[in-house]
Amino acid sequence: MGMGSVCRRQATTEIAHLVDTFHARGYRLHGSGVKTRGLTDYGDRVVSADSMAWSVGGRYASPLPECTHRAKSCANCRVWVSG
Repeated sequence: MGMGSVCRRQATTEIAHLVDTFHARGYRLHGSGVKTRGLTDYGDRVVSADSMAWSVGGRYASPLPECTHRAKSCANCRVWVSG
């Protein structure tokens, strides 16, 4: 399930509450517009995320050797952002 444009709300408890609610219901979440602060707060409860703030480099680079995803790039990759 995609959650869009959380970039202006991610420092709030509101978005973390929404992530917790959907995660508890078994949804596999993708966060669109999630900055590194949001990944710190709730990154373990989303399966993927992107943001032009950190993922632009991953869009153009080859996947990292330690990545196991099937995507052609690391644009939405948790390993890329923590690298």
